Amino acid sequence: HESCINLPRVIKITRHQHRLSHTPYLPPANWSCRVCYKNVDIKYGQYSCSHEGCSYVAHSKCATHKQVWDGRELDWEPEEPDDSEDIAPFRKIDV
Repeated sequence: HESCINLPRVIKITRHQHRLSHTPYLPPANWSCRVCYKNVDIKYGQYSCSHEGCSYVAHSKCATHKQVWDGRELDWEPEEPDDSEDIAPFRKIDV
């Protein structure tokens, strides 16, 4: 689609901790957009997370909405370290 040609390849949205990449297709499955929670038609482009074990998917229109995305293209920027994996679990404190 002409409207998809100028979409950024890599973005970061407010609703997910990892970067999302624009992908023209996904493997067949029952995907739902994690922004609007409607079904994602895998025949059209969408954004998805490529981190191992992560299955976050969003419609292109939802992921690039101004309330979700800051407008920055991150394709050529180094990825920031994911500090969420280094957080120690809570410890029970006896009172």
